[in-house]
Amino acid sequence: MIHVNLLPKEFRGRERTPVKQVIAVTGLVGVAGSMAAMSAWLWFGEYATAQSDRALAQETLDSLQPQLTHVKALVAEKKGFESRAATLDEIAQNRVSWTAKLDQMIDVVNTGGSGQKYLIWMDDLTVSRQYDKKTKTAGMFKAQANCGGENIGLVANFFDDLQASEFFSGFEPPKPPEGKSRDDGDGLIPASAWNFDLELKLKARETAPEKPAKPAKGSKAKPKPAQEGEGEKQ
Repeated sequence: MIHVNLLPKEFRGRERTPVKQVIAVTGLVGVAGSMAAMSAWLWFGEYATAQSDRALAQETLDSLQPQLTHVKALVAEKKGFESRAATLDEIAQNRVSWTAKLDQMIDVVNTGGSGQKYLIWMDDLTVSRQYDKKTKTAGMFKAQANCGGENIGLVANFFDDLQASEFFSGFEPPKPPEGKSRDDGDGLIPASAWNFDLELKLKARETAPEKPAKPAKGSKAKPKPAQEGEGEKQ
């Protein structure tokens, strides 16, 4: 049933907001306030916790800083020792004990006996240590040698024993023996001898091959040409 209020406006009662609407608005305001309060509590609480954790981490880092400095100093010292050790190792590899080499040469000379196999003596001996880029050798063992007798084959016997001996390790293969025969007269024993140059080149220490240069950024590698038969299906 419809009710119509016919009273003038000034005599009418004030219109009231529905109770349901008031309750709904009040509830929404309460929920929004609660959420804002909870968000603020979480934000400031987590922020305070993060600040505390950060301060603790900074304090721990500051306490470890002297140890970190000491470790860095030890690492630098280790690198220095490794560099010196590598240098000493390289020197040791390139070093030749010439005292031992001369003893080994004497043993080879004595192998010839009193001339049955060969009779060798030397007038001069020179050792040089200098790297030669052309021949890739590290030095030269050079001697003015003599072999008693008229047979050049005795010199070949000496070269064979020399290359088979411990003395020859570290040297390049020598050239075939060449020499000049000379006659010292009947007053000397032996009366004749072969004079020859003994030249042995010292091998250079092997070095690691150079790595190929890396292509520049942005450059594309050229495609390899296809070989015959590639790309063809049977």
